[in-house]
Amino acid sequence: MKRKLAVLGTAIMAAAAITACSGKDAGTTTAADVVTQADTAGEAVNGETGDAGAASETAADIQEADSQEANSREADSGSQEAALLEEAEDVSHAGAELEQSAIKPFVQKVQKAVTDKDMEELAGLCAYPVYVSLGEGQGEEIDDEAAFLKMDAGRIFTESLLKEIADTDVDTLEQFGAGVIMGEENSIIFNNVDGQAAITGINLN
Repeated sequence: MKRKLAVLGTAIMAAAAITACSGKDAGTTTAADVVTQADTAGEAVNGETGDAGAASETAADIQEADSQEANSREADSGSQEAALLEEAEDVSHAGAELEQSAIKPFVQKVQKAVTDKDMEELAGLCAYPVYVSLGEGQGEEIDDEAAFLKMDAGRIFTESLLKEIADTDVDTLEQFGAGVIMGEENSIIFNNVDGQAAITGINLN
């Protein structure tokens, strides 16, 4: 009987030891699982943070590209504007501004030539090539005085031009970017050409 109780006791102790070991193993496994889960969660968070960082960098790159493109367009626009201004200066023979004292006597010469309908006098006041528009939507550059004199005087000395040039107030004229402008819809423009006043454009409507 004692032997049976001893055997049974041994069996119970063995079972308890096994249970303890099993409990210890289960606890260890659970801790490992927690560590693994924490690592996995960290990777997930880092992954999300990385995606957000990548998205932020992409947005910054796009903004920088847009800024560079805008700067490029402004530079191109500035270059085109400078080219147009240079071209306009070439056509108008624009030089240094005329002294106010030189404007009045030249205006009087132009007024006399137009009032008298004197083509030779008007031709002698021009700088060549001179731009002439006869009101047909197209203009042309007249290369020299001989070519100017071949033009139809009746188409140059229109009633509108005669009136506007005669009504020009000499005392109020000033030189702007395009030159000194006599008249409004029908006008004669002159500039400083090689140090003296000369007609660079005649526009008729």
